[in-house]
Amino acid sequence: MVATATATATATATAGVSPAVAAITELARRWPHAWFVADAGAAHRYVAGLVANAGRPTLLTDGLTHMGWSLPTTLGASLAAPERTWVTVLGDGAALMGGTALAALAQHPVPTVVLLLDNGTLGARYNHPAGLRERARLPEVDGAAFGEARGV
Repeated sequence: MVATATATATATATAGVSPAVAAITELARRWPHAWFVADAGAAHRYVAGLVANAGRPTLLTDGLTHMGWSLPTTLGASLAAPERTWVTVLGDGAALMGGTALAALAQHPVPTVVLLLDNGTLGARYNHPAGLRERARLPEVDGAAFGEARGV
């Protein structure tokens, strides 16, 4: 069973905390024994800072990887260790690049939560000092519809 959660980075932050930080912190609280998988980009930075640095089990890269690897990685890891709960954090750009793995993930009865961080941009490019903002914008992604179309 795959559960989906969506945090919209453009939503109003509560008490100065970004929605992404609040969502990841809440998932870590709700599933204290879950393993976290973080995709490239902002998801990697958030999970490394909030989860891995707290000593929680995580699957992270060194930060030099392609976007979209987290869902296939979660699928393989969950098949290897189906007794574990898995929390995968990825951005909207990564979901567009690797989100088709949701269909395969939905076919396997492993406890998995997918958190989509949706800020409408390729964040690393959007914040690039060379001024790549317009080229970094993504089409709007309806996270719930994206998951439903793939069986989750």
